[in-house]
Formats: sequence, structure tokens, C-alpha cells
Amino acid sequence: MVYYSIRDPRLSQLLAVAKQMLVSSLEDSRDLLVTMGEADLQDVGARVDIGSSQ
Repeated sequence: MVYYSIRDPRLSQLLAVAKQMLVSSLEDSRDLLVTMGEADLQDVGARVDIGSSQ
């Protein structure tokens, strides 16, 4: 295990805020990808005529 000492206590606050920002950005990206995936599935369903006898 590695232990670090921080001279300025504001650094831990900075790291905590940076982590929150990164997690939020990743969640937004994930949501966007899910939305895009759902749109792709709807597009494929609209192009395929399931009742077709080809």
C-alpha cells in the first residue's frame, strides 16, 4: 500500500471535485451512447419489413 502526504489540504478538495467532474462527464457520454444505440435499433426496425415475403 502506498501512502502520500498532502501539504495543502485544498489539494484533496481539488481532487474530489475533479473526480466528480470526470464521473459526470462519463455518465453523460454513457447516456448519449445509450440514446444513440436505441435510435440505431429504431432505424433498423423501420427499414426491415417484418411482414415481407421476400
